[in-house]
Amino acid sequence: NPKVNNFIMNRKVYQRNHFCFSFVILKTRADGTPDETTLKIFLDPADTVFLGDTSHDAEVARAIGCRCLLISGGHQCDAVLRQVPGVEVLPSLRAAADVLGA
Repeated sequence: NPKVNNFIMNRKVYQRNHFCFSFVILKTRADGTPDETTLKIFLDPADTVFLGDTSHDAEVARAIGCRCLLISGGHQCDAVLRQVPGVEVLPSLRAAADVLGA
């Protein structure tokens, strides 16, 4: 029985047993005919870091079950972000990269 994760989109909560992104890749073959393929990337929430700039982003990360880093200077001010429990608030994407060792 797989662990069920919650995913929030447009204020609706969806339950999923995985978290993934899908990409459609279009290309033209040498003979000029189109070719299409789909790429799905499955993420383990335990190995995923959610970068956001709002308290809502932190709620989404919590619902998904992944770590959240909030970046100040974006949609919500630093003072609001610092009131969100259980997340780190950083001054920039560069600082986030440093925290993540990237």
